[in-house]
Amino acid sequence: MRILRQQIAKLDPTNRGIRLRGFKEESLDVRHKIVDDLMSQAGITHFIMENIFKGSQRSLTDMCVVTLDSNSCRESVLRQAEKSPANFKGPVPNDIKFDRAKSLFS
Repeated sequence: MRILRQQIAKLDPTNRGIRLRGFKEESLDVRHKIVDDLMSQAGITHFIMENIFKGSQRSLTDMCVVTLDSNSCRESVLRQAEKSPANFKGPVPNDIKFDRAKSLFS
């Protein structure tokens, strides 16, 4: 049973996701460009970005989730952001922080 749970956990997209917090930009296009620049700086060309909204009015929060191709890609990006945080802050006035994405079950 434990092996089955491990296999299912590998399929969970949360294990491949990074949460980016600290956006001051309200424009979704500008946010996507910022994330695209940050990911290309980390050597990542393929990713899926989802902005986080809250409330019934769907107001934009300061967070987004970036899903990468694998867990190893995620860990590589997190290590790079940890080694040189100044390179991964985004343009002023943003102060972007990287961490592992969380799901409802984690």
